[in-house]
Amino acid sequence: MNIFTPEEIRLIENKIVEDLNINTDLLMEHAAYSVFNFIEKNFCKKKISILCGPGNNGEDGFALGRILNANNYEVEIYTDLELVSKKSNNNFLRAKHLKILNLENFYPLENSVIIDALFGIGLSRRLDNKYVEIIKLVNSINANIISIDIPSGLNPLTGEILTEAIKANYTITFFGYKLGMIKFPASSYLGEVIVSTLTVNSKFLEKNSSIFINTPIAMATKSRLMHKTTYGRTISIAGSNNYYGAPFFTAKSALLSGSGYSILITSNDIKQTCAVLAPEVIYKEFEEIEKTISERDIIAIGPGLGLSQESKELFQKTLNLQPKLFIIDADGLNILSEDITMLSKINKPVILTPHVGEMARLLNTTVKDIEVDPIKNSKILSSKTNSYVILKGVHTIISTPKQEIYVNLESSNTLATAGSGDVLTGILVGVLTNEEVINGCRIAVHVHGTIGKILEDRVGSRGNTALDIMNTIPKALNAYNLLF
Repeated sequence: MNIFTPEEIRLIENKIVEDLNINTDLLMEHAAYSVFNFIEKNFCKKKISILCGPGNNGEDGFALGRILNANNYEVEIYTDLELVSKKSNNNFLRAKHLKILNLENFYPLENSVIIDALFGIGLSRRLDNKYVEIIKLVNSINANIISIDIPSGLNPLTGEILTEAIKANYTITFFGYKLGMIKFPASSYLGEVIVSTLTVNSKFLEKNSSIFINTPIAMATKSRLMHKTTYGRTISIAGSNNYYGAPFFTAKSALLSGSGYSILITSNDIKQTCAVLAPEVIYKEFEEIEKTISERDIIAIGPGLGLSQESKELFQKTLNLQPKLFIIDADGLNILSEDITMLSKINKPVILTPHVGEMARLLNTTVKDIEVDPIKNSKILSSKTNSYVILKGVHTIISTPKQEIYVNLESSNTLATAGSGDVLTGILVGVLTNEEVINGCRIAVHVHGTIGKILEDRVGSRGNTALDIMNTIPKALNAYNLLF
């Protein structure tokens, strides 16, 4: 599934109108029916309030009101009557028999259904004060808010808030996600997103794009004749004083995710502790690193490693070796941020897994700058380091050395807990024993997000730990595999 800019959506709509010899009113009718079908399924016969703006988004709202009224819903439409009547919009004229009131008369009720059709993807300016006040009023009550295409007040390209924005419970968007919807802070205003293609032929939605939704892909099959050696050997270089959990979560998660052998290279103290928690893991000490790593191994370095001089020397020593693949996480990234040219000596694939703070250090910028345009910054880091980048966040972003972007929408705030990233690193290591690099990144990130959804459904959004995340790996992996 593609992600579109507002301009690309306009081009798609124009092409549909020209190629099918239809007018835009018919497209609006399809848009209105897609929202009606959602309402009919989820809020059948409730009173509906529709807020309509002066543009095409408002036109969708007027069309929706007419359809709801024809299906015996009690409908009230609120708009700027003076402004809209001057425009002589077709759908407004067709809806004039309905109850249409001025915006200043709108007063929402608790638990009501409110349709936000104020502004769509054409909005790029800051809102007038009258709309700001209406949006504040909508956001102040406990209601079921459905935004058409995008919550009003969000910039569909940049994701910024244009003074004030609707906090929707549901966003019904057309053709695909808009680029601004996956950016901060817009992504926290969307609620549940439903994508409607308006039943148009998929050929109209094809484009030469490098930005995609991370939809599930089939995992490589494993022969029944495979054994633990052919399943692959992974090595986690992790842990330091005060950081005993990170190496455990990484090494054990690798086993749960497909690794035949999981080796943990760590300090003697950590080895003694983790061996009790995970006897299935093979343990080596830091001094044994050079004789342990071979060219067939997948290496993860960094979780809980610390920033001591010894850790920095160990990191440098590891980069001089030539395993099959490097994954650099956590303190490995913090050490790397001191000089990212260290990666130039590596001729094997590298995966970097930063959160926004670590990426800011790697690019010598601020967290705010990363959050404003995470896709652009992911591409920059991939380009500078010739690596795959997994920028962890609400919508985790995968960037490739070829500048392709995959945005993961499978997510939950249950994953926002200490050790969650260490589990993801372990999942990556394990999955990559049997996958091409980009496929392994996509599968691991999607499975990690699926774990969050499973835990949210099972327990709720509070009270989950990294141990819960790790122990849910088999369920999530098998659920993922059943998709194909």
